[in-house]
Amino acid sequence: MILRSPYPDVEAPGLSLHGLLFGGLPPADSVRTAIIDAVTGRRHSYGELVSAIDSVATALAARGMILGDVAALVAPNSADYAVVFHGVLRAGGVLTPANPLYGAGELAHEFRDSRTR
Repeated sequence: MILRSPYPDVEAPGLSLHGLLFGGLPPADSVRTAIIDAVTGRRHSYGELVSAIDSVATALAARGMILGDVAALVAPNSADYAVVFHGVLRAGGVLTPANPLYGAGELAHEFRDSRTR
């Protein structure tokens, strides 16, 4: 059974998530704070965030990541989580987040199930 929303369909823009979030970033906004790590107080400006995301994406591509590859992120919440998350997407990958408290068997199951490369 197909359920339909009473609201009109949403038109998806023809942009990647990275392009949608950061593509129209005015230069003046590059110094504004984008993320604050609640534990350490460390801050990333939008410019630093975009640069770090691009660095992760470049490193993954250099290591052979191609469009559609699945990467697992096994890490606690931190400001760097967003960097790696968006870096994987920027490189054309798909991300499966995994609970860092999982045991080896649970991680193995998730990696097999998601076809993590």
